[in-house]
Amino acid sequence: MSKKTYQLEYICLQMGITEGDLALWIEHEIIHPYDLENMLFDEEDFRRISFICDIQDRCAPNIESLQVIIHLLDQIQYLQKNSSS
Repeated sequence: MSKKTYQLEYICLQMGITEGDLALWIEHEIIHPYDLENMLFDEEDFRRISFICDIQDRCAPNIESLQVIIHLLDQIQYLQKNSSS
């Protein structure tokens, strides 16, 4: 069974963001597309982008602050996942 993926244009349309927003998040390694060469995003990417859009809407952090927020949340998820093992 193949993995469900989404194209860049679909993500931007669904999330109400520009390709520039997404490119900036990729450049700053906040988002890691499933297939960078073809700019395809999987379900996990879709959820992460949705979460980032929510953060942007709530507090409009600059890119450096957004990097810190996402990094800390990634660490929390990692710790939660590994503590339940």
